[in-house]
Amino acid sequence: MDRILTPDELARYEAYVRPQVEGGQGVVREAVAYLAAMKPNHEAAPPPALVEAVYAAILVPLLVELANSLKDRRS
Repeated sequence: MDRILTPDELARYEAYVRPQVEGGQGVVREAVAYLAAMKPNHEAAPPPALVEAVYAAILVPLLVELANSLKDRRS
């Protein structure tokens, strides 16, 4: 920011933004989940253990993060 703003502009910006940041205003939390699907090919179905591992490692943490984010928005 030092390359873009003059010292006076930087001081004015900081004076404007600092109280908002310290007060927790303007905080945005977002969660995104991507889902991909393929037409079933019964000959090449992934092993159940692999599906379970992917679910536990990727989907569960994303869903927990999304739920926490929604809970934070309500409070």
